[in-house]
Amino acid sequence: MQFTRLLGLAVVAMMLCCLLPTSSAQTPTAPGVEIDCDEKNPELDVHPLNDPVVEITCTVRNPSSFQESISVEKEWDGIEVDMILGEDTFDLGPEEEEDFTVTFTGQTRLSADLSYDFTLTATVTNVGMLDWPEALSSNASVSGDLSIATFGMVDLDISDQSTRTMAEGDEVTISFQFQNNG
Repeated sequence: MQFTRLLGLAVVAMMLCCLLPTSSAQTPTAPGVEIDCDEKNPELDVHPLNDPVVEITCTVRNPSSFQESISVEKEWDGIEVDMILGEDTFDLGPEEEEDFTVTFTGQTRLSADLSYDFTLTATVTNVGMLDWPEALSSNASVSGDLSIATFGMVDLDISDQSTRTMAEGDEVTISFQFQNNG
């Protein structure tokens, strides 16, 4: 009889546990930022017949559970090539991300020996409506290397372009200059 009561109480307790609401709320994540680019080693085509521009797409992401304002800054030492950010400030909600374009522009005929390192650093500046203290600042960065593509451009110059009539076995001297302007 006592066993039956204990068994009944155990069954009732298990049924009550099934009826209790379960909490599915996630624990808030701390403010943070992520950044990445689809192409970390772009190559600039400087052939004289082409436009020396290359674009890469980068993504900045808010992995936290707060609204954040994020700024992106570039570190760039290119002298012959410019680096332009399509956008440098973002307001992102929780788990949101946004793409932006980075454009590199240069001149034609640059030396293929040139190479430039770049770094993009994303920093959380505001969380919600509050300025985020620099001491608590969260940042992320992505680095890459822009290189200059090699190209060939053959130039053939024949000084005397007149028509010649030749018989079998005749020899004629033709002067020409051949150079690679690539």
